[in-house]
Amino acid sequence: MGKGEGVPYWAARHFGDQAEEVSRRVVAAMVKAQKASFEVQAFASGEGATNRRPYGSMWESRYTFLEDEMKGLDGYETFRPPGASFRLVRLNGCLLLPIRHASSLSKPLSQVHIPDASHSR
Repeated sequence: MGKGEGVPYWAARHFGDQAEEVSRRVVAAMVKAQKASFEVQAFASGEGATNRRPYGSMWESRYTFLEDEMKGLDGYETFRPPGASFRLVRLNGCLLLPIRHASSLSKPLSQVHIPDASHSR
């Protein structure tokens, strides 16, 4: 999110006064996770890896980065789904699922947002 863009309606509805901080922290977590994934891939490629498996092996790190970023916010809690090796974050009862970093590297994560279609319901 850039300055002055405000927060999407869905974020304000679910997170209230924390909405802007939640949005900022989600972006920060995803930026850190994607950077770590790229660094792992770059190292592996430098060592002769010829596929993207090292990058893919880092998918779970986004949950850890999100958990770390959300700590301290009101309504924060985590839980480990049965059989999972990672923890998920719930904030104000809303499950935060970092399911995709980006579909393209041409747009920085700080400019990516979820469309605000929920207000029309």
